[in-house]
This record gives sequence, structure tokens and C-alpha cells, in this order.
Amino acid sequence: MNIRRAKKQAMALQKFFLPKTADIIADCVVERTKILIESIIRKDEASDIAWAKRLIPMRDFLDDAEKNMACISMDTENAIVLESIKTLAIISRNFDFLFEEKGIQRINPVNQPVDYSKHDVALVIPTERPELDGFVAETLRAGYQTKDKSIKAAIVTVYKYQPCQMANNQ
Repeated sequence: MNIRRAKKQAMALQKFFLPKTADIIADCVVERTKILIESIIRKDEASDIAWAKRLIPMRDFLDDAEKNMACISMDTENAIVLESIKTLAIISRNFDFLFEEKGIQRINPVNQPVDYSKHDVALVIPTERPELDGFVAETLRAGYQTKDKSIKAAIVTVYKYQPCQMANNQ
């Protein structure tokens, strides 16, 4: 009897708090973005790289917020949560347009050979497929570069070939 009541209370709290959490995250992102962009405009930064270095942490925050909101949306179909996810996606796209205007590319090197000048390897994943050895398996955090200079290395996981243990025993 108490377990059923506890489950009902938990569900009621979840329905109440998840939308509020989603709304707070979206509001926070919007406000932080406005403040950051206004401060950059006021300072009239001459260097595009200096400008990008100030915006990249905010773009990384947006990536994290979008991932968290996507997890929340799996638990609920609340309109506020879904609208917050759309808002974050719009803000992210606007950041990407700003980067493109300044000639800054976002690096997502999945399925490309690892390049240690552009990638920081966070994790090595063993594979039995030799053709995958040294290739990026997943991008954990996007990197950024101009045409000729890396601004921030992408944080990646990389495949490492390890022959099958069964083949070694025969």
C-alpha cells in the first residue's frame, strides 16, 4: 500500500519538476548567451580567435544542455520541455552561424583518422577490426579551427586494434 502511494507521489513530483527544470535551463541559456554576446560586442574584439575562445565555452554548455534536455524529454511529453529543447537548438544554430561568419569551423571527426594536433584522446576503445585502428569512434566534445589554426582540440574516443583472444590461443 505504501509503495503504491510513494510511486504516485514520485510520478506527481516528476510531472511537476521536470518541466520546471527544463524551463529554468532554457532561461539560463538564453540569459547567459545575451550577456556573453553583449560583452563581446562592447569590447569590440579585433581577433576572431579571441572572440571564438570566449564563445566556445558557451557553445559547449549548449551541447551539454541539449543532451540533458533530450534525456528529460524521454521521461515526459510535456510541451514546456519540448519547447525548451527547440529553443536550445535554435540558440545552438545561431552560435554555429556566428562561427561560420568568422571563418571558424566546428570539428566533429567521427570516422576520421585521429590527428593529435586537432584531437585530444580521452578514451581508447579496443576493436577486433584492424581497419578501424586509429580512427575516431566518438566525439565527446567538438573542437574548433580556422583554415590554418586549431583553436580548441576535439575530445574524442579512438579505436585501437587488438586481435581476438581466441585467434591467439589457437
